[in-house]
Amino acid sequence: MNAHTSRRTRAAGATVAWLATAAAATVAASVAVGAIGSGILPSAEPPLRPDEVDRRLAAAPAPATSTAPARTAPVSTGRPAPTVLSSPGGIVLARCEPDPFIVTTAPGQGYGVKDIEPEDGGQRVRFESGRNRVEVLVTCTGGVPSATIRTR
Repeated sequence: MNAHTSRRTRAAGATVAWLATAAAATVAASVAVGAIGSGILPSAEPPLRPDEVDRRLAAAPAPATSTAPARTAPVSTGRPAPTVLSSPGGIVLARCEPDPFIVTTAPGQGYGVKDIEPEDGGQRVRFESGRNRVEVLVTCTGGVPSATIRTR
């Protein structure tokens, strides 16, 4: 057998092996999809025909009616509800206790909270995104939070 025939034989053998593997994978995939479509385990009961469904629904007892739950008064924590203060860098929820108190912050898309610090009789939140900086100074006037916004 010469080298040329040996290469042909190996190439033909590799092709046959590849085709056999592809066929086996196709059969395995078909069996798996078939099992998923028909269910892994056999059904204990055949599906109902539409007329059987209607008959069973007509024979079922009506659901019990419920009454709406009684409304309760909101529980007072003694603290004022937080005020939403919006800025280009994000949202600040704050209230006056009587001094400014930051309840929480929610940075805008692409922004993060750099820090929260006391400043000028209020609380300052700094939002940053790359080189963009938004500072929100929260102060209280008459028990109501307000914001002074600076962008850099």
